[in-house]
Amino acid sequence: MTKDALIEHLYNRGCTDKFRIFLGEETATFLLWNFAGQLKGYQRYTPNAPKNHKNPKEARYFTRSSEPCLWGLDHLPKNINTPVFVTESIFKAMALINSGYNAVSSLGSNIPKSLLRQMKLSRIDWICIGDNDKAGLKFSRTFLIGATSPDLDELSRLEVITLANSLLGEYDGR
Repeated sequence: MTKDALIEHLYNRGCTDKFRIFLGEETATFLLWNFAGQLKGYQRYTPNAPKNHKNPKEARYFTRSSEPCLWGLDHLPKNINTPVFVTESIFKAMALINSGYNAVSSLGSNIPKSLLRQMKLSRIDWICIGDNDKAGLKFSRTFLIGATSPDLDELSRLEVITLANSLLGEYDGR
């Protein structure tokens, strides 16, 4: 894959100039931050790699961090007073951000206990949107409000907005 092809691929998946992404020859690297605003890791995305591989560094998604953290914390407003959506992947969080919502990614359906504790202690109200599978259903129940959905990054913007607004309606109604 050429660098131009990688850029086009990322653009088609919802990456825009507002997201800080570091490009390699065949990879895109996304930075991961903790709640104190410190860089704590990265996730490397290699589109042409197999989803799973014996050597994790050779898989499509490879994450390295010094502590459990979220992608997207650096995109949240400083004094946030609205709920934030939590998704299982960066591209799904991007679909929400591109539709006008605040979102982060937990980089999987299992949020580590230490990160979950930090999230619950924050003054942020979290709404989970899990994948449309068994793990996604469990993930969607992590916080008070949640749902499962077909891949957000494959839905139209109107479908993303409709889903997000229905969940925000549940939030407002509690």
